[in-house]
Amino acid sequence: MFSAQQILDSVKSMKVADASADLSHCQYLRHSAQSLGFQSYEALKAYLESPPLDRVGKVYTELMRKVCALRLPNLDTPYVRMTSYGNFSIGYDSYWIGWDRYGREVRVPREGFDEDAVVNFRALFTNPLYVIESQTELLAWQFRWRSDAAIPVDLAKAYFGSLFNKQHLVAEDPPMNLVKKRIRKDLKRRGLI
Repeated sequence: MFSAQQILDSVKSMKVADASADLSHCQYLRHSAQSLGFQSYEALKAYLESPPLDRVGKVYTELMRKVCALRLPNLDTPYVRMTSYGNFSIGYDSYWIGWDRYGREVRVPREGFDEDAVVNFRALFTNPLYVIESQTELLAWQFRWRSDAAIPVDLAKAYFGSLFNKQHLVAEDPPMNLVKKRIRKDLKRRGLI
């Protein structure tokens, strides 16, 4: 699924939260490799050049999972937070865009899950939050790693386009009596009325 070069390129380009701002490029690479459990970047590189051949796929996939769990989002790219529950079940942070003809909410993914949001999420929750940057990483996250992920909006739209394209479901004149019934039922279920 992943190659040694993909992992090395990801380590070279990733930004991590706990690195000191005054590190040189080589020190930063060492810090990143140590965060992955290696003595140095050279040790990581040597390991990737001669991995255990009987489980090379698992080793590369696990290393890329660790990279995605450590990296921070690019500042120039908008992200959305999504959750994979396995198979094709996906959850996402969303916002309301209207009511449909049955009185149900219509929601689409909310953009803007930035570096601060990733750092805060990781500080508050024990489940991993992966920062996804490629198609291969997205597929590994969706079907193997699961959990939460910050995904670039363009990549999320390419794979989950129907989640973003729901404006056609919004009713011009929604049945407000059904909306009120749903709201009342939900409040009652929560014990608020």
